Amino acid sequence: MEKRMFKHVILAAGLSLACAGTVVAQMALDLDSKAGDQGAREARVKAGDVVNIQLVSTQPFKGLLGVEIDLKFDKSKVELKGFKPSGAMAGGMSMPPGNSATGAKISAALMGKSADSEESVTLGELSFSVARGIGDDATIELVGGSFGSATGTQK
Repeated sequence: MEKRMFKHVILAAGLSLACAGTVVAQMALDLDSKAGDQGAREARVKAGDVVNIQLVSTQPFKGLLGVEIDLKFDKSKVELKGFKPSGAMAGGMSMPPGNSATGAKISAALMGKSADSEESVTLGELSFSVARGIGDDATIELVGGSFGSATGTQK
């Protein structure tokens, strides 16, 4: 099977799951469960699997109060199960994912505190289930996002 790199998370026949190298608002998707961005953009999966994908920062930040991301994916191939704030966002609260025609929007905030980091850190974990009708591949793409702080929003 030919492997292709995408700027997204990809679920493919056999099945290969890949995360794109796309960076939005200093955030990226990472398939490695270790803290921070390990650069893992591809993995093997099968129908019925639950796949956990790290949302990570790719640059230092100060005074982080919350994050918002927009994801694009084919809902007939993968289903978003949820988002759990962790790492720099540990103790934060996530709103129920907002559905869109092309994916979902996720918002999470720290309550009563802020976070600083000098390196790439985990912000939370997305959970997806892989549909039986995945076919040859599927893509999960981070298409938008922003950091919230007391000084405003950084996209």
